[in-house]
Amino acid sequence: MPSAVIFRGVKTQDARSLPAKAQEALRLRVVKAVRDGLTQTEAARLFGVARGTVNGWMDLWAQQGSRALRARRRGRPPKPRLALEKVQTTVQLILSRYPDQLRLPFTLWTREAVQQLLARRFGLEVSVWTVGRYLRTWGLTRRSRCDGLMNKARLPCGNGWRRNTQPFGSKRTRDTLTSSS
Repeated sequence: MPSAVIFRGVKTQDARSLPAKAQEALRLRVVKAVRDGLTQTEAARLFGVARGTVNGWMDLWAQQGSRALRARRRGRPPKPRLALEKVQTTVQLILSRYPDQLRLPFTLWTREAVQQLLARRFGLEVSVWTVGRYLRTWGLTRRSRCDGLMNKARLPCGNGWRRNTQPFGSKRTRDTLTSSS
């Protein structure tokens, strides 16, 4: 629900709280009204926006046409912070090594261990929450248990992470567990 502002006893809607398409329609209506003869001040008052905003829209329209007034994606642009090569290296390290083999102060992989790996290896400081999102995106899930077979040597259950592509209880995994016992 859009927020509203009370101004001199009259309730007006704040245009910033409108959906992107509604904002685009408002910009186009304001520009059309000014082109049809209203002053920018009158249009601002009529449509409930600041006069400077109307002036900016008119400048944009004069320079680039109605394309400049279109709705665009809002917010921070999505930009991966890790290049593909770094992602591949990280996933390979997680799947093939234990953290202590990489001189990290952990025996099994945790989000904190991956966080430290990224910081040491690539100088990338990210939150534990972000590491969790990365791991999900990379198709890695935490093993919740190892059917009681985890021993002090960390065998036969691996380093605590697995790919989502092969379920933990599959025949191949069970054969590996039973043959190494």
